[in-house]
Amino acid sequence: MEGTQYESNMGLLSTDVAHDSILNTEGINEDIIEFDDGTQVSEPIAVFFDLETSSFSKQSDILQIAAQYNKSKFSVYENPIQKIAAQASEANGLTNVRGELMLNGTRIPSIPLRLALDAFRNFLTKLKHPVVLVTHNCKFDAPILINSVKKMTMTDDFESVVVGFADTLPLLNQ
Repeated sequence: MEGTQYESNMGLLSTDVAHDSILNTEGINEDIIEFDDGTQVSEPIAVFFDLETSSFSKQSDILQIAAQYNKSKFSVYENPIQKIAAQASEANGLTNVRGELMLNGTRIPSIPLRLALDAFRNFLTKLKHPVVLVTHNCKFDAPILINSVKKMTMTDDFESVVVGFADTLPLLNQ
């Protein structure tokens, strides 16, 4: 429940893009794409991800990054810096108690944002394909992830593996 998640036309991709081809992870084509300059890259894959955040603001802290590609799963909690808004806590069960991240009242292990982003990038890199990050309400999650990556000066690291974002929200409107 992150902001305006059920409004229409919130996806980053235009409605004329075939979403099924982006979202189907079964039988991913392992072919190599070759560009005019001779550069070769693997076919991009769709990795589903979700963020839990400290508020519904674009400047909120990331509190959790979770992702999945087929059976490969990733999840990491980040140390809270900002106060966690009551509305966000109601949605995700996360609270900040004296700098400790709590999930439904129980302390959970968390790490600094830079380490969490580095672990996420490593997870994506191990998939050995360019990645399209897919989420529900991409208009909210993508800018927060991008802002955090920029804040940690890790843009080049992520651009080496992430080739774009896609939104599942428009699928509900079909």
